[in-house]
Parts: sequence; C-alpha cells; structure tokens
Amino acid sequence: MGITIHYQGKINELSMIDNFIDELSDISCELDWKNHIIDDSKLNIKGILLSPHSGSEPLSFLFDKSTGIIKDRIILAFDDMGDDHYKHNHVKTQFAPIHIHITIIKLLKYLKEKYLSDLMVTDEGDYWETENAELLQSKFDFLKEMIDVVAGAFNKTEKIPGESPESLADRIEKILNQIHERNKNKHG
Repeated sequence: MGITIHYQGKINELSMIDNFIDELSDISCELDWKNHIIDDSKLNIKGILLSPHSGSEPLSFLFDKSTGIIKDRIILAFDDMGDDHYKHNHVKTQFAPIHIHITIIKLLKYLKEKYLSDLMVTDEGDYWETENAELLQSKFDFLKEMIDVVAGAFNKTEKIPGESPESLADRIEKILNQIHERNKNKHG
C-alpha cells in the first residue's frame, strides 16, 4: 500500500545518454534535488539518481550501456536477479509533499517527449493520466488516514507476554480485517 510511480523504457539513442544525464543534473540543481551520477563498467550501466525529497524514494535513470534500457536501481546491490526484474523502476512519493509527486510526473512527461519515447508509466496517484491534483490529494489523504487508523489500532492492542509469532500474526490479521470492514461500511 502506497502511492508509487512505476516506469520503464529505454533511451531513444545510446548517444543521448550523456546529454540526458547533463540535463537531469541541471534540472535537479534548479529544483534543489540532490543527484548522483553513476558510470559502472562492471554492471555496464550509466545514469543518474535523483533525490527529490527526504519523504520520497530516489528517482533513478540507470541505462544499460548496450541497450539503453532503464535499469532499476536495485542493480547496484544485486546483479544476478535476471534482466526482466531490472526493467521495472519505481519511486514511492507517499511521504513527500504532493508537489513532489506532481513534479516527478511532469518531469517524466518531459523526458518521454525528448529522450524516452517508449516510456511507460503507471501512476498509483492517477496524476499521469488525469493531471487532476484534487484526485491525487484525495489519494494522499485517504492513505494517510488509513495509516493513522491502523497505527492507532495497533497502539491500543495489548501486548501478550510470551505470545507466539503465529498468534501475533493472527491478531494483526483480525485487527486489519476489522478496520477493513469498518472502512468499507463507512465509505459504502
């Protein structure tokens, strides 16, 4: 559960990678985002990681130097999970201000136009498709409310000394089901 932007694609031409990195470096400086440029011969990747906000995951554009496909940043830690896994990128924005999510979507649209014509984006906040900030805000608000409800329920739950992990898991499942039922009845 969370508001995440998923994306995948490849750069239009391998010769564009350096310009792409330079431009994103400049954009990140203008937006006051941290960035880190990566050029790793062992992993055969070159690209840039952007840190839009402390409440957001990094936005990564790590290109396979041979194919131009954007690889997931997890490749930096594990390089043996299979090629298909690395094509799926994501940035969770739910704990950042809404304008960060909107800015990332606008940046992705710009990059699709200029560098990544086959970029595919799935936005759990629906802003990519709708550009509706009110809808996005309602999704942020709903998720925060649900997190607060669940946290409140767990804070009220008594600790049982010596309880087995299985018993604790069963109690947690029961609490979550009760919250789900109350929410379903509340919102129709």
